[in-house]
Amino acid sequence: MGQLLNQRYQFIQSLGSEAMGQTVLVGDTQQSGYPRCVVKQLRLPSQPTKAVEVSLAIFEKKAEALKTLGSHPQIPKILDYFAENQSFYLVEEFISGRSLSQDIIPGHPFPEERVVELLVEVLEVLNFVHSREIIHRGIKPSNLIHRQSDDHIVITGFGIFREISTQILRSQGEEMDKPPHDTTVYIPPEQAIGKAQFNSDLYALGMIGIQALTGYSAEDLTQFDPAAEKKADEGSWETNLKIHPRLLAILKKMVHPDYQQRYQSATDVLVDLQQWETAQGALVSNGHQEEGVNGSVPVMTATPVAVKESDGQESEVESVVNKNGASALPKPPPPPKINQPPTSSDSAPAASSTPSFPLKWVGVAVLGIGVLVGLIIALGVPQRVLRGQSLQQAREQVLKGDYQAAIATYSRLIDQHPDSAEAYYQRAMVHRTLGQNQRAIDDLTTVIQLGGSNLDEAYYQRGNLRYLIGDRPGAIADYNAALEQNPNMAKVHVNRGLVHADQGNEPQALADYNQAIVLDPSLAAAYLNRCLTRSNLDDHEGAILDCNQAINLRPTHPLAYQNRGLVYRRTGDLLGALKDYNIAIELDPDDPDPYYNRGLVRRDLGDQRGAIADFTTALELNPDHVVAYYDRGMLHLTMGEREQAIADFQESAQRCLDVGRLGCYEDAKYQLEQLGRPTP
Repeated sequence: MGQLLNQRYQFIQSLGSEAMGQTVLVGDTQQSGYPRCVVKQLRLPSQPTKAVEVSLAIFEKKAEALKTLGSHPQIPKILDYFAENQSFYLVEEFISGRSLSQDIIPGHPFPEERVVELLVEVLEVLNFVHSREIIHRGIKPSNLIHRQSDDHIVITGFGIFREISTQILRSQGEEMDKPPHDTTVYIPPEQAIGKAQFNSDLYALGMIGIQALTGYSAEDLTQFDPAAEKKADEGSWETNLKIHPRLLAILKKMVHPDYQQRYQSATDVLVDLQQWETAQGALVSNGHQEEGVNGSVPVMTATPVAVKESDGQESEVESVVNKNGASALPKPPPPPKINQPPTSSDSAPAASSTPSFPLKWVGVAVLGIGVLVGLIIALGVPQRVLRGQSLQQAREQVLKGDYQAAIATYSRLIDQHPDSAEAYYQRAMVHRTLGQNQRAIDDLTTVIQLGGSNLDEAYYQRGNLRYLIGDRPGAIADYNAALEQNPNMAKVHVNRGLVHADQGNEPQALADYNQAIVLDPSLAAAYLNRCLTRSNLDDHEGAILDCNQAINLRPTHPLAYQNRGLVYRRTGDLLGALKDYNIAIELDPDDPDPYYNRGLVRRDLGDQRGAIADFTTALELNPDHVVAYYDRGMLHLTMGEREQAIADFQESAQRCLDVGRLGCYEDAKYQLEQLGRPTP
């Protein structure tokens, strides 16, 4: 794919391949900003047959059907499809984020609430997909992407290619390669023989829920596959698993090997899960239910901090949206109307609708209803239900992007229930989304003062916000407090390491990254940051290994290529550095730092004009990139372009002074003095 596909799409890198084609990341050269897209290729036989023609007609029809799904915000848009060079191509929107497979770590089971959140979010999307008469056919963790911008799950990897590839190969008397063994656990029996049903997707999602809940790897879970033949002594995935019986029943029905006895629709599962959530919301402990931040376990997303030549590290600052909420409980029936008995013992019974059972039982019934109503009021169930409804309303407003309305809903809830830690926590996350960091910090401080069983998350999020506003000692204190609450939070070690590195304490940063990797060997941010710290400590070989591992875990992560490019430049491998910065720019053309760093490499290679062009692009993207002014000024000076050099040094001196960077101010001042010009 060295040439432009369809005279438009520029190859960036391969994302995977199969017998009938491959999936690649490309840039759209006809769109402003060179946006990234995913292109899926279906190779066609060199000798077209009638079956191939029919399959292609089906493909075009299904590609058009997939286009209609793009109206859903949690499904990638189909941008284009075309035939070229004996292949058929499907172009879809690129989703920046991390896959669920990076969150599901063997030996680290999810809490019930987080599993239910996951199931509900995916089921809501599947309900939409199935309503358009489309079966996904490829639900598995790697196809569920936590979108970086808002952390919502986006469903990718619709199985249209594999379905049509199978048809083409069978028409030629061949068979498709078997899927990897660790993905077969998500494929129900009917789909394995080519007869997928709509509830085949529910089976796959149920197996993901079981995997997340049990902490089993996909490989281990295959031995408990409900559709597989098992010996009597092999046990089951539910053995020794202590979860709510209703949730257990839901999962077992989702993964029933007989699709006729499985749930028939996503709506059916959602109804049962809603009942489970209602039952959970009505639980009372010591007379009330604590609505702390553990109402559900938030799902995380990382927002990287740009890499710089001196201090680039990745921060895993996270965005949390709680998806909890309760359904309204049915109102108690009104007391029955009771006919008055005769006042005289001599009177004959009146012909009326008076119940035939003794009056004393009527009194007991009325008393029982009164007691029930009293208990419900005393236990505060209606209030908890109303709180749950308000939280659900705010969640829906966040999903729609109506953040101000969500804040208003949370604020009303807080006015009515000032002890609702959950409302403070969620309002803090919305404030942070809007860049209102101090307000978010204030809300999280209230959460911590109110207490709760999930204080580790509250401290962690406040630490992230304190880091963002430049309060590094405060961030360290919060990260320490989070680890006191829960020493197994790998992400806290990563972010505390980042702050230590910012403060120049590289050995302590290294210790934090090491511990993060021990706790979570699949956490790309830990390897990425340790790469730079090792390089700063002159362990360049170890740094390259770490950057390689970060790229293996997240192949489309531009910061991994930037950090590796930095290490290559430090070791004198300028061509290797140039290649990595090129990839970083292709992956994120709006980040000024890879342009600046590539400019340094081009300068070192003697390409002065190329270096000036890169420094200029970096400054267009970030006019406050003070070092770029200085380095561009030095190049102008070297090339005899005196006035341009003076202008750059003056700009550098002024901006360095404005932000309190006295070192670069003195450097620029010195150059201006040598040129006989005043310093700003």
